[in-house]
Amino acid sequence: MERNAQYERLSTLIRDFHALFEEITQGCLTRECQTFGLREPLCVGDYQFLALVEKRGSLSMAQAARELRINPSSATRQVNRLLHCGLITKSAVPDDDRKFSIQTTPLGTTFLNRLYVSLSEVSHALLGQVSDEDLQTVCDFLEARITVLHSIQQDMHHSF
Repeated sequence: MERNAQYERLSTLIRDFHALFEEITQGCLTRECQTFGLREPLCVGDYQFLALVEKRGSLSMAQAARELRINPSSATRQVNRLLHCGLITKSAVPDDDRKFSIQTTPLGTTFLNRLYVSLSEVSHALLGQVSDEDLQTVCDFLEARITVLHSIQQDMHHSF
């Protein structure tokens, strides 16, 4: 197979894998929303926002928007959905009434932990039949490609 055809095949496989994994993640998220009786369904972006807040312990909406590379109005919508569901709290920063700090609630932490279990089950089903040698080969390949992508990303930042 010609190299350009291989590139195209790999690109298609990566897109398909990403789309399927995101669809399955959304399915797990929807199921957990129903299990927890949440008032609103959450999307994958909401999950990513909530996971970031949990990871950081506390952060501002501006910090979250920057780290997730979303615009502030999208961050505001996500905060409002997560507040409405009781998964986060938002409080004014003592030194600046214009800024807010966001934290997960105990319900938010429990929700994330249950979601992580569901996603771990998906990962186990996905990789459970893969040999240790094949898994090591894939990990090595991805680590090397991520290093190249980081280099490309840095070059892009320096060229602007």
